[in-house]
Amino acid sequence: LLMQQDPSISLELPLRISVWEDADGKVWIGSPNLETIASEYGMENSGVIEKMQEAVTNIESKSIAGSR
Repeated sequence: LLMQQDPSISLELPLRISVWEDADGKVWIGSPNLETIASEYGMENSGVIEKMQEAVTNIESKSIAGSR
């Protein structure tokens, strides 16, 4: 749906999540802020973006909870 609105958003897809361990053994997780990306493409009020951000946040929180 996003690419139908603006095909150039395909440069941001697929979504990526990065997980790494620092020198102290602490695990970090990071991902792009989809609301920021949406604003760059004029899609601030897209329900799709909000659902995607929610999914990424859920994956990150489950990963953090699972590492404890």
